[in-house]
Amino acid sequence: VAHAYTRGGQVGEAGRVTINLLCACARELRRIPVEAWDAKCLTLCVNSYAMGRVAHERLLSRVVEEVIPPLVGGLSGMQIALVAHGLTRLKQPVPPSVWLRAQNVVEGLEDWQQITLILQSYGKNQATVMDPEALGAALGRRIRTLMASRRPAAETLPVLVYALWKSDVPVDAECWGAVGQACADVFSDEKSVRWKLSEVANMLSALTSVADPNTSPWIHDFAGGVINMLWGNPFS
Repeated sequence: VAHAYTRGGQVGEAGRVTINLLCACARELRRIPVEAWDAKCLTLCVNSYAMGRVAHERLLSRVVEEVIPPLVGGLSGMQIALVAHGLTRLKQPVPPSVWLRAQNVVEGLEDWQQITLILQSYGKNQATVMDPEALGAALGRRIRTLMASRRPAAETLPVLVYALWKSDVPVDAECWGAVGQACADVFSDEKSVRWKLSEVANMLSALTSVADPNTSPWIHDFAGGVINMLWGNPFS
């Protein structure tokens, strides 16, 4: 019920109804025995309250302290991404056990949005990440592998680049090289790049702060593409 209500986008005038309904659901959810929860229920619960922006303190403390520990070892990469993002959106610290699980499952992720969610969550939860080097290495490997087999859509790249930069995830230069090359290639592959000027500015800040112009030829291609884009749209 909580998921259906929030998934239906009950906002505006209906927002108050959603808040009341989520609070009522929370009372019932807290009564459910821990052993009755499964990974899907946990993910739906956290995601629903995150979308509804209802940080029900007593429900969340039970979920974090009692529900997550026995289930975390069986969560998939997608579920880890959604749980971490949901807790972060609710301003709840992501438990260290979730990050440890992320190390093991992140290399199975096939969806760029899920990788971006993990990056965004990591950036706001660095204090609870047990082994940032191991998680950074796993994320770096996955990003490189996916870039080689299935690059993200052009509109996804600005969000990915900004999330990777702002998160401070310790990925290697090869990972940034793969990301930067994908950004540069957009200018040669696409007839008209539809990035906003603010997105391009963020990407320039990110890529020039991590790339060495002497060893990263793609940075010149990207900068040249930006110049051509501005030259073609001087009023932007």
